[in-house]
Amino acid sequence: MIFFILLTHNVSEYNKSCTNDVIYEKVKYSHVYLIEQSKLVMEHCEELNVESVAVLDSKNKLVIKYIEEGKNLEKELNKLIPNDIYILSEITDTERYVSQSTLVNGTGFVSDGGGYTIGFAARLNGEPGFVSSAHGVDSDSANAYIGINKIGDLRLKQFLNDVDASFYLVHWNDDVSKLLSNGGSYHAVSSSFIVEGQYVIQHGAKTGKATGYITYTSQAGYIDDTLITDMIITSADTQEGDSGGPLTCYVGGTTAYNNVIGILNGSNSGGSAYTKATNIMIKLGLTEY
Repeated sequence: MIFFILLTHNVSEYNKSCTNDVIYEKVKYSHVYLIEQSKLVMEHCEELNVESVAVLDSKNKLVIKYIEEGKNLEKELNKLIPNDIYILSEITDTERYVSQSTLVNGTGFVSDGGGYTIGFAARLNGEPGFVSSAHGVDSDSANAYIGINKIGDLRLKQFLNDVDASFYLVHWNDDVSKLLSNGGSYHAVSSSFIVEGQYVIQHGAKTGKATGYITYTSQAGYIDDTLITDMIITSADTQEGDSGGPLTCYVGGTTAYNNVIGILNGSNSGGSAYTKATNIMIKLGLTEY
């Protein structure tokens, strides 16, 4: 195996003394500089219709994926970054379809290096997105991915008092839905039927569909060493990766419609704990989708 080391200064002396399995190559831009320029582009992603920016070290360039090329895209980019630093790539129909078709509540995604589950759809100032849990998401500018597809940007999070939740803004209005990964859909976000003994269904990316009963309607407990209050506790079995997934219950019997009453925070031998959905809506200033 040959290792290529990219440097911005003269590499001839390095290559004279290096071993056969290491080759130094001179490049124009450092990796740090490319990262800085990628962040600059993403600050203007909405106005440029740019979906993502990736660093391609092998080409010493940025790969900029755009949704729909405007007349002045290159002109506007050249005002921000050097014109020889990027490669433009249009988002394909396949990439759009994959991203849109997988945004179903109960589906897994990755954010800030951790695995989570999409909870429910909501709006922030009229813009669509989805809710999940916040514990473990340390960055205030984290992105959400399913595979290599970016599905949203973190806009709000709260991990204290009675809320462990985050809101991710998505890029297309039809990216979010009220569909549930284990079949069917939910009707509304509600605090109705949060009573002891209520039959509930947990939708998680790892566990799938888990059923149980509400054992406590307002309980305090520690999630990652942070005290969260007013949580729902159920007997449903869940596991790591299910965090953020929706807890639903049928309103008016098992033949009626589903309501989302909470999202998963965590679990232990005492049961699974959930932030109430209505607390999330109020504290994050969200409206129903």
